[in-house]
Amino acid sequence: MKKVFLLSMLCLAALTMNAQKCAVLEFRGAQSVSVSDVDGISEMFMTYFHPAGYTMVERAQIDKVISEQGFQRSSLTDAQAVKVGRILNVSKVVVGKVSRLGGQYQVDVRVVDVESGHDAATEGATFSGDYRTNVRNLATKLAGQIAIKPGTTVQPSKPANQDYVDLGLPSGTKWKSTNEDCGHISYNTAVKKYGFKLPSKEQFEELKGKCSWSWTGKGYRVTGPNGNSIFLPAAGRHDVYDNRDYGIGSRGYYWSTTSEGEKYAWDLEFSSNGVSVTYSNQYNYDFSVRLVQD
Repeated sequence: MKKVFLLSMLCLAALTMNAQKCAVLEFRGAQSVSVSDVDGISEMFMTYFHPAGYTMVERAQIDKVISEQGFQRSSLTDAQAVKVGRILNVSKVVVGKVSRLGGQYQVDVRVVDVESGHDAATEGATFSGDYRTNVRNLATKLAGQIAIKPGTTVQPSKPANQDYVDLGLPSGTKWKSTNEDCGHISYNTAVKKYGFKLPSKEQFEELKGKCSWSWTGKGYRVTGPNGNSIFLPAAGRHDVYDNRDYGIGSRGYYWSTTSEGEKYAWDLEFSSNGVSVTYSNQYNYDFSVRLVQD
């Protein structure tokens, strides 16, 4: 009996050491649902949502961060929700929406991975009348989707800004210290894979205008107003129409998330002769990717 108890305690300790952190944000409500109903469903979900292997962040901590960022608790965008998650240093944030049609509630909840910005799990429920049992079942199902099984080795949550450099830019944007290891990829693939973590046209223009650029022979050392720097390698591009690489070691091409019409997208281009923010045919080329953190 003592051995069984000791083994159980060791397993619990191991799971706790590997625990990830998760934050449930206040649900959003459609105009058809009262504020009191949205609050009640949101609070009830938090009561029953306890995925194995995760420690839950207290509501007071969440509200403090949201207030400091100047966000509205009941109308957070996905980008704002992920930013809150980064500040809280959690691996997952949970967002939900409550609507009502024909006397029935519709509750849709998503678990968003903070590192990638993509959905890690989704679950929904439609019901009428008393919602306690239905919300409990919804929370239990969703928790089961992301639960970490005992004995599973999980890397502890790490600060989201560990790989990002603060250059002292007016916008507060931080730039990742290295390119993504995807190599050259299409514009559509980049947007689908990285979403809002891909820099915008305006962020490239700020990087160009507010930093000093020094050609090293293999790319640019970009130094911000505060003296910190990143290196952008001249990784070239892949030309889709003739299936060949071009400019490797002499030129750099980096996608932004900003499109220009149906065929073109803005990008950062450079060589030893200079740097420009321009746009290219998104279907003809595969470029490099460097991510940002707001």
